[in-house]
This record gives sequence, C-alpha cells and structure tokens, in this order.
Amino acid sequence: MAHVAITPVAPTRDSSATLAKTASTTATGFTFPCPKSGKFALLVENTGSTSSTLVMWACGAGLHKSQGDLTFNVAVSSSWVFGPLSTSRFKSGTNIHMLVCPSASGVGAAGFTGNLAVIKLP
Repeated sequence: MAHVAITPVAPTRDSSATLAKTASTTATGFTFPCPKSGKFALLVENTGSTSSTLVMWACGAGLHKSQGDLTFNVAVSSSWVFGPLSTSRFKSGTNIHMLVCPSASGVGAAGFTGNLAVIKLP
C-alpha cells in the first residue's frame, strides 16, 4: 500500500496565507505524525470525478480506540474540514502516526484524487 506522508501545519492567526496541502492522484493511504497538542482537524478537497469515502483508522494504542474508525464522504468538487479530532482515538503504535485511507469497494481499494491538510489545533 503506497502511503503519502503529510506534514501537519499550524494556521497563522489573522493571516490570509494559504495552508500547505498534500496533493494525491494515486495514493491508497496517507500517514502523518500526531500533533503535539493531541488535537487536529483534517481538510479534504476532492478534485476527482467521483465522490470519495475516506477512513481514518482507530488503531494502535489510542485511549479512545474503542470509538472505532471515522468514515467520511466527500462529494465531487467539494472541500470539507473534519474536526476537531483527537489523537487519543487514532494514534498508532510507538511511532505515533495516523493513517487515512480511501475506501471505494473496500478499504484502500482505490486511490484518492484531491488534496489533504492536517491542521494543528491548540
């Protein structure tokens, strides 16, 4: 499974600067280090020709892992912000990375065409 690394970004207050996003046309998964505060939001832009379903895995040693995976649908040519989210539900193992995968006909079955950004929250 090809995973694309995403670097979490911190927005600047009262700034018109554009958030850095990670583009993908073929990735079957995205991984990123957990923000130090433990809180984040996920910006998803679907630039593909079909709607996309993404799954954020509740795996590893997260305290709230029992809440389960988070599945979200993103319509064609739309952008969504999902959050605030907590690493206590999604962090994985000792490397403290998180995994988001496209799910078409099965988990990680198809690539995702669009942009993602992980936004650090205070």
